[in-house]
Amino acid sequence: MFKNSKDLKLFKNECVDFTVSDASLDTSSEEERESVLKLFGDRKLYSLKQVHGDKILDTKDMKKDEVYEADGIYSSDPKVVSLIRMADCSGVLLYAKDIKAYTVVHAGRVGALKGIVSKAINLLVAKGAKKEALLAYITPHIRWCNYEVGSEIYEKASEFCKVINSKFYFDLEACIRKQLEVLEANHIYYEQADTFSSENLFSYRRDKTTKRFGIFCAIRS
Repeated sequence: MFKNSKDLKLFKNECVDFTVSDASLDTSSEEERESVLKLFGDRKLYSLKQVHGDKILDTKDMKKDEVYEADGIYSSDPKVVSLIRMADCSGVLLYAKDIKAYTVVHAGRVGALKGIVSKAINLLVAKGAKKEALLAYITPHIRWCNYEVGSEIYEKASEFCKVINSKFYFDLEACIRKQLEVLEANHIYYEQADTFSSENLFSYRRDKTTKRFGIFCAIRS
């Protein structure tokens, strides 16, 4: 595994558990997903057909065997585990200490530009959380130096792009950071690993792989 919430001082004593897998486990495989689910005990696993949008679903409105097109999950139910899958995009977990609930979202370039991270924050606030009670964890993702894009992306999102030698690069983390500015700075943990250059993480841009690593999240029972 890449990281566990118990490894992080920021989350160690909180009522949320999460595990980030690595390239030793493909979360696109049901069998391999189930091997991680066992670490959380007897709970139901919820995942999504991720579509690079900004829709966030509540697990209480989801049925275990249904396929849902969305890119985020909200839950306060200690009987479930939520999974978001990545291979260059970022997984962003937001945990509300005061209401013991979380949102976890798939934030790639398209979803981040649509504001899915801000939407996740606003959803927690609408459920009764205060922004100062929110903690954030940002998984490994592709770094800007390996994320070359076309001029059409620069024209739409120049605020989050860098131009070097007439080439355009998109800074996904900068886009996410902008949306997290409403949180306390010391309540945010950013992983520094680059999926493109890290052999122990899946990267679609590097390998055109269909395999995905993931972040599994649950409320402690």
